[in-house]
Amino acid sequence: MDRLEAMSVIIAVTETGSISAASRRLKSPVATVSRKVAELESRLKAQLFQRTSRRMTLTDAGGLISTPASASSSRSTTPSGRYRGSTEFLKGAWP
Repeated sequence: MDRLEAMSVIIAVTETGSISAASRRLKSPVATVSRKVAELESRLKAQLFQRTSRRMTLTDAGGLISTPASASSSRSTTPSGRYRGSTEFLKGAWP
């Protein structure tokens, strides 16, 4: 799982409060979202969410991951400042 995918899963689960709601938002099966959360927790060796029967909330470790992830996802993808209107370099094939 790449970083962007991991960030989108963590943000979706955090904002919706459940894996099932996050799976609907991400248009991905519940099992896939659950597995991705478990894989990320295993890789980081930290529990990111406090799970109850009704809701998932961030642990302290999850907050450390989620805050930078949500901040980077909320950044505008539209060029601004001196780069506004200078998108010619973006044209062409991606490697």
